[in-house]
Amino acid sequence: MYEGERRNADVGEHPQGIDHLQPTPVGDHDPWLMCRRSAPGMAAVEPADQRDLQNSVDHRMAGMRMAYIASGGLRSVGELTRSNDQHSRTRFAQIARWIGTREIIGFMWQAEPWVPMFQFEAGPRLEPRQSLQPLFGLLVPLYDAWEMANWFVKPNPWLSGRKPVDDCTDRLPAVLDVAHLEYFIASGEIEPHVLATGRSDACSIDA
Repeated sequence: MYEGERRNADVGEHPQGIDHLQPTPVGDHDPWLMCRRSAPGMAAVEPADQRDLQNSVDHRMAGMRMAYIASGGLRSVGELTRSNDQHSRTRFAQIARWIGTREIIGFMWQAEPWVPMFQFEAGPRLEPRQSLQPLFGLLVPLYDAWEMANWFVKPNPWLSGRKPVDDCTDRLPAVLDVAHLEYFIASGEIEPHVLATGRSDACSIDA
């Protein structure tokens, strides 16, 4: 049995483990099912297409891992909780709950949840950065976990082409403004053509 599955069985979070990539209808209180739902692009497909789809997912994950290197990288939850003592099992379960409630970004790849490290406070405790919670609150209704992870490492024209992840410390208010703008457009409070006009001086929100 895979080490992460043993820990999952030990803490009793979900009897089936976390080894499913296919999105699954979920309830409101099952963090492991919610985490599985975040697999990148793994909709139901014919078996003949499964290999091509998995190769595509692996290719996208490789790009994602490269994009996050400068901000601390992507780590699997199993890697972060490698030992099998009680403290590690408790941490494993806690990270799973944060993923399930979307307090942090976490998505499935190769049967294990992965998390970007920029979203944790500095130090060994692996606590979510509280300064990012207002930002996540705006993005969670707009994006699934994979899309949200990609949003942070995609150059954003409203940040002069910088990646949001690179501005989440020194320029966090500007990143928050971008998220507000996207939220307002999605809710119909701002017309979509505002984004299509590009980054004129009148519309710039870059600090």
